[in-house]
Amino acid sequence: MVRIARELLGINLFQTTTDAAIRLDSEKCLGRCASAPNVKIDGKLQGAMDEKRFGSLVGILRRSRDRSSPS
Repeated sequence: MVRIARELLGINLFQTTTDAAIRLDSEKCLGRCASAPNVKIDGKLQGAMDEKRFGSLVGILRRSRDRSSPS
């Protein structure tokens, strides 16, 4: 999952995207090992992550942040 996230976001671990919207950190299973791999987005855990689902979540997050940024 880390490899996929690095490729999709264009950043390495412990870095933040240039728009400051996403920071990539690595942790174990975030307390929900049975549903790993997990990601935490805006404080909410999302389990059973795969490449397609992660890409969709990142797209939703970026669109949401774009709409809320001042033009």
